[in-house]
Amino acid sequence: MTHRCAPNDINHWAYVMLFVDPSYYGDLVSFNQAKKLTGNQVQKLIGFIEQLLTEKIPDTLENILIELLLEFGEKDISETSATNARDIAKTIHEYIISHVNDVITLDKLQQITGLNKFTIIRKFKKLYVTTPAAYHLQYRVAEAKRLLSKGVDVFEICEELRFYDQAHLIHEFKKMYGITPVTYIKQLKE
Repeated sequence: MTHRCAPNDINHWAYVMLFVDPSYYGDLVSFNQAKKLTGNQVQKLIGFIEQLLTEKIPDTLENILIELLLEFGEKDISETSATNARDIAKTIHEYIISHVNDVITLDKLQQITGLNKFTIIRKFKKLYVTTPAAYHLQYRVAEAKRLLSKGVDVFEICEELRFYDQAHLIHEFKKMYGITPVTYIKQLKE
């Protein structure tokens, strides 16, 4: 937001500044001129900022940051064919499904595909409408639901699927299904 650093009401004034070293993204995205954001763009930016402020997991933070840079930067990368993009996204998809119990980082996906992190996220999101990290988390939560329906203990599920703790699983499960794992188990018994 354009401002003069002299707010009318200092008690209700706040700002967040994000500086990303251009050497991190310089070869992939550029910001050649200032943009005035309006409407939906402002809401998207606020959403990204809120995620960055609340997220604690470094790899997830990096995913969010790359999404932000791709959303608002000008892409300097030449696009590969749609078939190539689909093949790359499917390779990542298959890796995620076959490694649901593993920690999957952008660095690992970079090793598998030989592509940079920006391209990985862009191509995967184009086909699956979400990032590899978000897709992996959704798949883990779905797997947790499947295991719960088989009677597997919540603590075992947390350990097997690498949730940080029971609260993490409960939060993600509720976000995805609208109920807690305990409520889900009770519904199965009815």
